[in-house]
Amino acid sequence: MKTILTSLLVLVVLSQGQSQDNKMRKFEQKLATFRYSLYQDLAQLKSKILYSWFGNRPQAVPEQLNQKLQKFYNDHAKTIKNYRLYQLRLHATNAPIKISEYEKVEVKNESINLNPSKVSAWNHIFTVNPLRHLEIMSSKILAHQLSATEFGSQSLYDNLAHPRMIAQKLANQHWEVWIDKYFWVLKFDYQPETVSLELKGLFKRKD
Repeated sequence: MKTILTSLLVLVVLSQGQSQDNKMRKFEQKLATFRYSLYQDLAQLKSKILYSWFGNRPQAVPEQLNQKLQKFYNDHAKTIKNYRLYQLRLHATNAPIKISEYEKVEVKNESINLNPSKVSAWNHIFTVNPLRHLEIMSSKILAHQLSATEFGSQSLYDNLAHPRMIAQKLANQHWEVWIDKYFWVLKFDYQPETVSLELKGLFKRKD
């Protein structure tokens, strides 16, 4: 009887875990949609605010975007907390990845412009502009590796204003990052006057 009860308990726990994972995957889709809308907003404002982010006194992000971000995080605060734990567990259980499950996307092994319009998944973490400066499009994706508090701020958008600080933190390190069906191996190069991103490899999960 004890063995049967134990088995039932294990099944219940596993079932709950699978249910939670399904919820997280659905939230991931919602998050991707939100990121896309945010990216569109940023794109419209890009010419006005991009270069000021790399000055000595970064320009504040417009209030309407801050309000949009704040509302999203307020509406999904509990889910976001669970999602970060889910990402941590996913990262731990999936590492090292089974490379056989991925196919390599051909790219040059050099610093390149990761232009969202050129890759089917818009929400990769970085774009590199012609001045070889690093633009952080969404530090949320790195939340399980770098907390906002490490940069002296709780605000997601405050991180957007400090690309050099983030790049210096990651200088000469390799990061393995999962985004949607893509697996990135990235290397940062930080110099006092320039920031560049080297794409060491890009893999797409086989459908």
